[in-house]
Amino acid sequence: MNKIKLSAFLLACITLCACLPVIGGCNGWTLDYGTPAAQFDSRDAVAFAPDYLGKKVSVRGTVEVVDTSDPSNCIVKLRNGVTAHFPGWQAQANTCEVGKIAFIDGIVASATPDGVILKPCLFRDPDAPFDPLSK
Repeated sequence: MNKIKLSAFLLACITLCACLPVIGGCNGWTLDYGTPAAQFDSRDAVAFAPDYLGKKVSVRGTVEVVDTSDPSNCIVKLRNGVTAHFPGWQAQANTCEVGKIAFIDGIVASATPDGVILKPCLFRDPDAPFDPLSK
């Protein structure tokens, strides 16, 4: 009987150890923990974001639009063409006010001369260190 319990325990430990690298690779963990590859103001996003495709960045900018009509894909638009997608985080997007400064962490999904898309995103603590790149 003890051999069965020991075997089950070892199997559970091995399975957990094998799954940790996969779980740790998720975008959610990357957003919550992990240092951004770059920080910049929304006015500079179009210039800097193409170099950070697929990487986490922090962007500071003035909120122009908050669209929570689709709770599974809430959108916050900053001045200068930055669109941030908050999938499933309607309550977080609702805390954002048009005309106020927002700090957003997100993965650069797209960067064109027309604008930058960050997806998925989370709001960043405005008191956290922010040292933006500049032209």
